[in-house]
Amino acid sequence: AFIYETDKPLSESQVASSVRLSAVSDAQKVRLNWQANVPWSNDNRKHLVYREDKTRPGVFHIIAEVSVQAVNTYTYLDDGIDRYEADGVHSIEMKVDTNYCYKVETVGIYARLPQFGLLHNLSQVMCSSPIDNTPPCPPELSIDDLNCESLDREAICATNTVSNKLSWKTPASAGGTICRSDIIRYNIYFARYKEDTPKLLAAIDKPIPPETTFTHTRSVQEGFAGCYYITAVNSLNIEGGASATICKDNCATVMLPNVFTPNGDGKNDTFNPMTCSAFIQNIDIEIYNRYGLKVYQSGSSNILSWDGKSTSGSEMPSGTYFYVAKVTLQRLDKKDETPTTIKGWIQLIR
Repeated sequence: AFIYETDKPLSESQVASSVRLSAVSDAQKVRLNWQANVPWSNDNRKHLVYREDKTRPGVFHIIAEVSVQAVNTYTYLDDGIDRYEADGVHSIEMKVDTNYCYKVETVGIYARLPQFGLLHNLSQVMCSSPIDNTPPCPPELSIDDLNCESLDREAICATNTVSNKLSWKTPASAGGTICRSDIIRYNIYFARYKEDTPKLLAAIDKPIPPETTFTHTRSVQEGFAGCYYITAVNSLNIEGGASATICKDNCATVMLPNVFTPNGDGKNDTFNPMTCSAFIQNIDIEIYNRYGLKVYQSGSSNILSWDGKSTSGSEMPSGTYFYVAKVTLQRLDKKDETPTTIKGWIQLIR
């Protein structure tokens, strides 16, 4: 286009390009952003936002008059409410995964040529759908029981490990709200002591949907003690609330035999706990002969293994010996990790 004075062209105006609209999914809403690459200014004006009528395809209603300043304010968040009543009220309830279509009308003016008046320009039509950003419901977590009386002591000593087996499920509803089913990952949190802050232990994201069981294997010295909780993560990578925290403690006993045979046959050659070093944080034992003379002292360790020799390395004769052991066990609560004195006797047979 040319600007003339009588028959003489003075200048050529810039070619106007279209207004570009983008529509982005938001939480139960749709966010609109637009830009106008035109030779006039659209700043400090009121732009119109149109939304298509879902019951009348192709028919658009003005839902908002947006007061804009600079380009970074060319935005609108549609929550379904019609804020422009001049052409009627067309408020709707925004539904997740339902497509809504929009266009924007910008208004501008040539700064140096105000005589041309207001210039209106329509964007293209863009569509988007709201998303559901509600977090997943907290899973329902459970852990296998520990029966210290029936604990398979030989098995845990053979493998030198113990295991906590966790399982969980996502409820169908919670507090009257239907729980999400698009779970892509479960995060398992663990704290060694009851008073500690749990930290991420494992993320379960395979297969799809993820497994709902987990086995936490640990050394016999650490034992079962610890606390767990679990969270679910949905397809939008939103982590839900924590499950109830469940804790497990170690067995609070140390069982010592009353006979051993240090004869080198590979059977019962050492005096050690019947549960190997399971749950023991520290043990210090003193051995006395029948005359009350101390013949051996282990020193602090988490392992007891007396081979029937004195502290100086001499083999002790067969007979009855007495011991005083100070034992500290690994417990769930730190305040329970105090030394306990155990007294008894042991028969040494060669």
